[in-house]
Amino acid sequence: MIAETVTARKPDGSRTVALSMPANAYGSWPSPRSGARASFRNPESIFEWGTAGMGVSAGANLAREFWPDLKGIFHKKK
Repeated sequence: MIAETVTARKPDGSRTVALSMPANAYGSWPSPRSGARASFRNPESIFEWGTAGMGVSAGANLAREFWPDLKGIFHKKK
């Protein structure tokens, strides 16, 4: 489910914002140990690459959710 990219399920079954996703996407770039050059550790770059990382994760979750349908389109049985 695409909502699981940005939300998490509570024990009572309701949903809340999953803070782990933005914390991972935006929190890893400023670290000197991330492997990113110092020029990539400014606020603009952190926002840009963090948002791109979250977008890739959301896209991958979307593809995984609809993979059976996509697979059926590309792999027609003869």
